[in-house]
Amino acid sequence: MSVDTAAATSATTSKFVTALVFNLIIAGVEIAAFSFLRPYFPAVYEPRTYVPPKSNRVNTLVPGKLVKQVFAWPLAVWRSDYRAIKKARHSIPPLCCMLTVSAGEWP
Repeated sequence: MSVDTAAATSATTSKFVTALVFNLIIAGVEIAAFSFLRPYFPAVYEPRTYVPPKSNRVNTLVPGKLVKQVFAWPLAVWRSDYRAIKKARHSIPPLCCMLTVSAGEWP
C-alpha cells in the first residue's frame, strides 16, 4: 500500500508542478502582451486622460515614459493613491451616461 501511495504522490506532484509552470508561462505571455499593446490603445486603457474636459482629466500612470518603459505600469499602479482614483472615478459620469446625455435622451 505504501508503494501505491508514494507513486500517486509522485505523479500528483509532477502533474502539479507541470501545470504550475505551464500556467506561469501563459500568465507571463499575457502580461507581456498587455504591456506592449497598452500604449497603442489609449482609448481603451486611458480614456480619462484626454476624453473629459480638462478640469476633470487625470494624469497618465507614467507621464511621458509610457512608450519608453513598457513595464512601468505595475509599479505606478502600486504607488497610486486610491483616494485620487476614487475621486476621478466618481467625478466623471460613465460613458453610457455621457452617450445618453449627448443623444438627448437623459431627463
